[in-house]
Amino acid sequence: IRFSGLEDYDDWDALNIIKVRDQDGDVIRGLEPIDGGLVILKDTSVWPLYGTSITNLRLGTTPLTDIAGCVSDTGSIPGVFFSSSNLFTFSLAEVQEATPSHTPIFDALTDTEKRAAIVGFQPIHKRALFHIPAKDLTLVADGKNSCLTTWEGLNANCFTCADGVGDDGRLILGDATTGDVYMLSGSDDAGTAIPTLVKSLYFDHGSINDKIWRKFEPDVSLLAEGIYSVTTVCDLDYRSSTSSQDNTSGHATLGGEVMTFGGEIVTLDGGSLAASPANWDDEFWSIAVWAEQVPIEIEHWLHGQRGRKASFEIRTDLRCRVHGYEITYSDTDRK
Repeated sequence: IRFSGLEDYDDWDALNIIKVRDQDGDVIRGLEPIDGGLVILKDTSVWPLYGTSITNLRLGTTPLTDIAGCVSDTGSIPGVFFSSSNLFTFSLAEVQEATPSHTPIFDALTDTEKRAAIVGFQPIHKRALFHIPAKDLTLVADGKNSCLTTWEGLNANCFTCADGVGDDGRLILGDATTGDVYMLSGSDDAGTAIPTLVKSLYFDHGSINDKIWRKFEPDVSLLAEGIYSVTTVCDLDYRSSTSSQDNTSGHATLGGEVMTFGGEIVTLDGGSLAASPANWDDEFWSIAVWAEQVPIEIEHWLHGQRGRKASFEIRTDLRCRVHGYEITYSDTDRK
C-alpha cells in the first residue's frame, strides 16, 4: 500500500509504503477505513492497520483471518465483504462469518459469478446488497435484524444510495436491460413472515399428582416493531391445544413516543405508559419500553382444568424472546 503526503496528492514519497505479506501472491481487493485504523482485504486474508497518521501506523503482526478474503475489487462495503464461501462481517478486532445458512448458495456459484457481484449499501437501513446478475440473485445482509436473506427479480446493473441532504436513504438502481433508473421503496423486502414457534417440555413441577391448573403467564418480549399477533397454547397431559388465546393488540413501536393498542393511542412519558383506566385495563394487560425490547405481560386463565404435566407454546410472526413462564395450580390431594 502506498500513500501520499497529508492532503498533498502530488507528494508520493518512496518511503510511504506498507507491505502486507507481499510474498503470498494475494491481491489487495479493498481498503475499508474504520475508527482507529484501516481494514485491508486481500484475496485470502484480512489484515488490520492501526493508527490515524503517518507517525503511528502499525500493521497487525497476524491477519484477522487467513481462511477468507474478498472475492473482488467491488466486493466489500464498510463492515461486510463478499468471499468465495460466504458473507463475512469485520472490524479492527475480528472477522466473522455472517451465517452458515446460505453456504449452499455460495457453493453453487462459480468464481466468475462471485467476482461479478454488484454491491449496494443503505446506511440508514443498515442493509447491504450483493447482486449476482447471472443468477437473478441478490444476497441481502440485514444489519438491523441481524439476518441474511435472498431476493429475486432485481435486474440491476449498479446500485447507489440516496443519502444526500433531505434524502431518505432509499436505494437507487440502474436496470441492466433497459438502462432505466429505479428507486427501491420501503424498508423491508415485503417477504412472507417466518413464524416463530417456541414449545417447552412437559413438566410436572415437582409433583406427580393431579393438579388443578389456575393461570398461565408467559414472559415474552418483542424484538421488532410492527403489527403483531402472539398466540399462546397451554397443553395439559399431551392434550393438544388444551387452552389457547390470540393476543393481537395493534402496532408496537420500539423506543417511540406513541403506541397503539386495540385502537387506543397510548403515549409514553419518560419510558412509562401514560393512559387513563378508561382505555387501558392494567389488570390484564400492561407494557413498558426498555432498550430494544417490548415486554408483553399476558394472563392466560385455565379455569380449573386438571392434569399432571403442562407444556406451553408461543407462536408469532415477529422476532421475540421468551424469558420463561409462571403457572399457578393447586394439588388435588391438598387437605
